[in-house]
Amino acid sequence: MSKYAKAYSVLERWKKHLLNIPGVKAVGITHINCNPTIAVIVESEDVVKYLPSSIEGVPVAYRVSKFRLFLERLLYTSPAFRSARVRPVPGGVGISSTKTLGGTFTCTVYDLKTSEKYGLSCNHVLAFWFGPVKKAEIGEPVIQPPKAYGGTEEDRIGSLFKVVPIEEDKENIVDAALFKPDDPAILDDYILDIGELEGWSHPLVGMEVRKSGLSTGTTHGIVTVTNATVKVVVEIEGKERVFTFTDVCLASATKGRMGYYGDSGSPVCEIGRAYIVGILFAGDEETGDIAFFPIKNVIKELNVSPVKERTPVYAKEEKTKFLATIGAVGSGIALTGLFTFVAEKKGK
Repeated sequence: MSKYAKAYSVLERWKKHLLNIPGVKAVGITHINCNPTIAVIVESEDVVKYLPSSIEGVPVAYRVSKFRLFLERLLYTSPAFRSARVRPVPGGVGISSTKTLGGTFTCTVYDLKTSEKYGLSCNHVLAFWFGPVKKAEIGEPVIQPPKAYGGTEEDRIGSLFKVVPIEEDKENIVDAALFKPDDPAILDDYILDIGELEGWSHPLVGMEVRKSGLSTGTTHGIVTVTNATVKVVVEIEGKERVFTFTDVCLASATKGRMGYYGDSGSPVCEIGRAYIVGILFAGDEETGDIAFFPIKNVIKELNVSPVKERTPVYAKEEKTKFLATIGAVGSGIALTGLFTFVAEKKGK
């Protein structure tokens, strides 16, 4: 068994135990000094004393961060053109239903069987089907600009078509919803600052990425963790509830913050080519770190593709290993500066 396969196997066996430690918010896989490492996201340094230094020979490293859905505080200073009415509607601008405050329009997608055109964003941006709560029903008007920026039914561009519910008693793999445009021509295949998508690929540790969102515009960063299981805090009817998401990726900005409230739904793409790797859905308001789910899970759950009549690009295992070990070299950000080995912390 390779060291990569071993690390993923160990994580799968131990993730439940690690997540049950008070103060642990997420666990996943990172790569430090060319070695796969179990990454543990904790809410404070006090939690580190409860973490093992290694598990079955795989080192453990930690980072302090807290993940929440980027919602309900949407009135962050947004670039004017992203919160204004835009026709046709490109990816990266503000959007909502008439029952939600809003977030970011991800991009145009196409049904894999019929090639019918739809719009994609997060469940909590367009519908908010979390646990027992459903803020918007199927058929609810979708508007651009979003409600938080003055959008009304006069700004209607379509209607809510399909939602993947988020449940408390399971590991969720996407936070996603589709809307059907009133007129297919109202949706632009273009994404602000990224262009028209040429394909999609798998996110890898060390991969340089950029996101295009309502609140913070276009930001650049690096994928730091993959295969993560994350506990996300969601405020529902005045109470904080925790929902679990799995097969999540985490990213940190090369400078400043990667995302903020209102950026949920932002497409996360490779740098250097217009390939989408995932969709931002949560983050840490203090560090600016983001959590996003791979686009492959959207394709699986909603049976749609972000590219029309083009072949998706899959990452082969050899390429995964290559990027995982050297991908951070030219990124301007070192994973060793983001994570601290538990053994080093306890050795102080």
